[in-house]
Amino acid sequence: MRLFVIGHGGHAKVVAEAARLLGYSVTFIIHETQKLPTDGDVIEETFLHKHPQILMEADAGIILGVGSVGYPEIRRKVIEKFHVFRSRFVSVVHPRAYIAPSALLNPGVFVAMGALVGTSARIEPHAIVNSGSIVDHDCHIHQGVHIAPGSTLSGNVSIGEWTHIGIGAKVIQGIQIAASVVVGAGAVVTRPIDVESSTWWGVPAKLQKRL
Repeated sequence: MRLFVIGHGGHAKVVAEAARLLGYSVTFIIHETQKLPTDGDVIEETFLHKHPQILMEADAGIILGVGSVGYPEIRRKVIEKFHVFRSRFVSVVHPRAYIAPSALLNPGVFVAMGALVGTSARIEPHAIVNSGSIVDHDCHIHQGVHIAPGSTLSGNVSIGEWTHIGIGAKVIQGIQIAASVVVGAGAVVTRPIDVESSTWWGVPAKLQKRL
């Protein structure tokens, strides 16, 4: 089976490695001006748009391989460009991740090595549950969210679309976080965040700026 990974950086390589462990043959889709990956096949984005039939192979899938460190809107813009291929998106779960039987993963989700997705959690398309992170019971992770390595979401947490939860951050039980928010590394979120497109740091997390 072939998997097209959109991107060329560190996160794309992580996704590709997990995909290969699952038996996929990986091809990277990159912009024509970007540096080529050191492994795997490559096709340029311009070529893809001229020849979209390349994604019509019977067993071919596609997944977003662009991470987000403080700029969640980048991932959203990339997905918008590839919306025409929405039916081809697939999820990739590293063999050493744990997904509870009652959890729901929608197409295009990536779950990295050592991550845990708990009972009745719901993960929407194009979200990242990164290495060693915990998404506990009944959490709802909306489209495009990036849960960075080592983060912990307690039960019944809701994260708005295209939000970035920084490395090692913690969100206590029942908290809701708005869309396009950046929660800084190591922050502890103890109350709801209802300000969209904002950045929060600290223990407890406090509003730092609006994006």
